[in-house]
Amino acid sequence: MRAAAEDWPGWRGLDRQGAAPGPAVISLATNRNVRWRVAIPGQGHSSPIVVGDAVLVTTAYPAKAGEWVKHAATCGSLSLAVLLGVAGLAAACLQAAARQRPPWRRHLRMLLFLALAGSVIALLFGAQRSLTTQEVGHSIRLFRWLFSSVLGCLGVMAAVTGVRADSRARLAAGLALILFSGLLAGARPNKDYYGAFSGAAHTRRAILVATALPASAGLVVLAAFALRLALRRIRRRRAAGTACDEAPPPRPAGGAGRGRIGTAARLLAAAGSFGAGLAAFGIPRLLHNSDRVRAGVYGLLQSARSDPMAFVAASLGTGLLCVLIWVIGDVLLAGTRTALRLPRLLRLAPPAVALIAFADLNYLGVVPVLTRAVLCMDRESGSTRWVAEGLKGPHVPVSRDNSPATPTPVSDGTRVYAYFGTPGVLCVNMKGEVLWTNRDLPFEGVHGVAASPVLCGARLIILSDMPGAPYLTALDTQTGERVWTANRAPWKGHGCHCTPTAVTLGGQPALIVRGWWDVTAYAAQSGAVLWQIGVPGKQSGERVASVLVDGDRLYVPNEDQVSALSLAAIAKGDPTPVWTTNMKRRGPNTASPVLRHGLLFMVSDHGYVFCLDTETGKVVWRSRFRGTHYASPLATDEAVYLCGNTGRVTVVACSREYRKLAENDLFEPMFASPALADDRLFIRTKAHLWCFAPE
Repeated sequence: MRAAAEDWPGWRGLDRQGAAPGPAVISLATNRNVRWRVAIPGQGHSSPIVVGDAVLVTTAYPAKAGEWVKHAATCGSLSLAVLLGVAGLAAACLQAAARQRPPWRRHLRMLLFLALAGSVIALLFGAQRSLTTQEVGHSIRLFRWLFSSVLGCLGVMAAVTGVRADSRARLAAGLALILFSGLLAGARPNKDYYGAFSGAAHTRRAILVATALPASAGLVVLAAFALRLALRRIRRRRAAGTACDEAPPPRPAGGAGRGRIGTAARLLAAAGSFGAGLAAFGIPRLLHNSDRVRAGVYGLLQSARSDPMAFVAASLGTGLLCVLIWVIGDVLLAGTRTALRLPRLLRLAPPAVALIAFADLNYLGVVPVLTRAVLCMDRESGSTRWVAEGLKGPHVPVSRDNSPATPTPVSDGTRVYAYFGTPGVLCVNMKGEVLWTNRDLPFEGVHGVAASPVLCGARLIILSDMPGAPYLTALDTQTGERVWTANRAPWKGHGCHCTPTAVTLGGQPALIVRGWWDVTAYAAQSGAVLWQIGVPGKQSGERVASVLVDGDRLYVPNEDQVSALSLAAIAKGDPTPVWTTNMKRRGPNTASPVLRHGLLFMVSDHGYVFCLDTETGKVVWRSRFRGTHYASPLATDEAVYLCGNTGRVTVVACSREYRKLAENDLFEPMFASPALADDRLFIRTKAHLWCFAPE
């Protein structure tokens, strides 16, 4: 049995390429025309498909085994940090209230220790909100690495604060900081993507700061150690050269401020130093923003933002500030023999907190074991019919804007084929029974996989356009075995995820694949190259939007330009575009275009919307909507649906005249493209699947 004509059996409806006849559901009011809404467990950006009376999506959710280890590490580091702060304040209070008043140098060491302890606590609690997620993308891993460098540096600095400069502990700490800097440089994630001398300028600066912080602090510690040894030798020589029988005058016992006012001042200074450490997160924001007062107050109140990039940037600034203050204080106290009297456990607490947090953020739970699944819901009621699980294995690294279940499944009416990248392909029947799996489909890329599988006859087409060894392969739909594999030319870049377009060329089924630099046609039965041309014009951005075919016309979208070519002319060796429209870096990058009524509708990542005439390429109208748009638009005879990442669905008229018909908010992030079957509109948000129908 084949998928019915009114079904939506794959990504963008397969050969319908995001367009469908029928009425439009203009208003997506959550309190009126919602037929049903169901919660989808796990993570996934795959679009829903409709086969008969079933609606299917893919997802991936973590296995529960081993989670207690991560929870124990998280609770342990936070609890130890709180005890560190309480014990430090208690020691300062006891020291200030003692009858024998401490010398000012010892009190200054205590203030430095409290400030560093407060910074460690503030950053650690902020990290638990901003960085301890299940994401394993290249950016979040770099953020964890950057933050770990700051936390480790501050932890060791706090441990040696108050230790005499000529002690062995200081020597060991200095060497440990320099060794830690070297280990950080070698453990940097994604060295090819985040190069020390390549890539974005702000990333290079962040990497430089992260590796230089512990190294600089270690050099200061070693320099103070060498200076203290030199001073001690000089004093010994002088003492040996001068035979003085007189005993040195006794040093005064205690410091200034013996009364209640002095005690209160020391207590207030200790509390202020600890509070300054807690509030250190807001100081880099205060210095960075032009509206300094407002930024400083906001940073002090919001010391743990949910944005990992902003949090790590402020953490690096906090680390620089703390190292600078610590170095100044350490230089001032380099010549004194006074040591800070703290319990050994209190000295070991800061590096222990940093070590546990480092393991928690970088190793424990960062690569969870996921269970991939296909979910089947009833088309009429939304009730779950079955869940087919399979391909259990580690979480493959993906971008923050991607998911472990992004490719949309495809169905031939009797079976469903779900592709998850390196974990493989899962094939189930319409009863949820697993028929076969294929795990021999490697994909290595920092962003994760996004291209969806395509059915072409009895072949399941998988495109793995990874940079090092890209390939296009066909699997037998009955067994899952490879029928043919076409190796593609390697390329240098970070994202190429264009879903192949199934067409008929010369009366034979074929596939058109848009790569990093090429547009290539392959024979569906053998994988032979039918023709290959270069992508017309200047190219920028990633390669995610797929080509669109309408009769003899081939439309190739990009941020810089959109070109229309003739398939007949290409077959004769003439790849000259019929027309080219300059998009001025506002063209589609992630969302694929849709064609209806001789009009080409496109949306860019940044919300620029264009309507082009397919005959001439002339811009009919343009507009801009708020927010980021990754989902591909859907067109009917009456309307075009544009889904934003924030959950806003904008509906415009499918006509030459620009008219905004409705703006609906589903209040959840949205990355998947919508699906339409008969009069039902299916939209997947981050946590739910919605079914809308006309009132």
